[in-house]
Amino acid sequence: MKSRGWKLIARDTVSGTTTTSIIRTNPEVFPNYSQLWIRLYARSDVSAYYDNLYFYVYTGDPATKVTSGYHSAAVYSTSTTRSWSTTTGAAQCGGWMPITGASATANFFGNVDIRIPKANDATYRHVWESTGYAANNSTSSGYTAYAKQYAAHTGTGSITGIEVKCGASNNFVAGSKLDIYGYTADS
Repeated sequence: MKSRGWKLIARDTVSGTTTTSIIRTNPEVFPNYSQLWIRLYARSDVSAYYDNLYFYVYTGDPATKVTSGYHSAAVYSTSTTRSWSTTTGAAQCGGWMPITGASATANFFGNVDIRIPKANDATYRHVWESTGYAANNSTSSGYTAYAKQYAAHTGTGSITGIEVKCGASNNFVAGSKLDIYGYTADS
C-alpha cells in the first residue's frame, strides 16, 4: 500500500561547531517529490537582533548550484521599519529573510518556511514562497523581524538540492536545524 502526503526526507542539525551554510543535495531522491517544504529553525552568531538568510537551489545530477537568475519580491517588517523589495537576475535569493541573531534573548531561534510546488518539474522555472520570523522576547526592546517572499529562478531542471546561508560571513549556531519534507500523491 502506498502512503500519501508529506515525508521527512532530510534533517540536518548544527552541533558544537558553527557553519556559514547548510547544504543538502540528493539527485536520486529530491526529484521523486512534486513539492518540497524546507523548515529552518535557526540562530546566527551575528552581533545584532537578526541576520539575513540567503537561499540557493541546485539542479541536475550531479547537483549543480544555481548562482544566477533569481527574481523575488518581498514585504518585510522590523519593530521600526516596514518596507518592500524586488530583485531581478540576482546571484542568490534572499538577503532580507530574517533569522534570530546573537543580540536577541538567549536560546531564541528564528523560523523560516520555504514551499516549492512543482519542485520536480524539469521544464519550467521554479517558483516558491517563504516566510521568515526572528524573535527577541526581551521586554526592553520587543524586537522582531518578519518577511514574506515570493521568488523564482530562470533555470530549468528538477530541484536536486538546496542551500541556506547566513548573511556576510556569519554562522548558524549549535542547535540550528534544517528539515526538508517531500510531498507526492503516491510517496
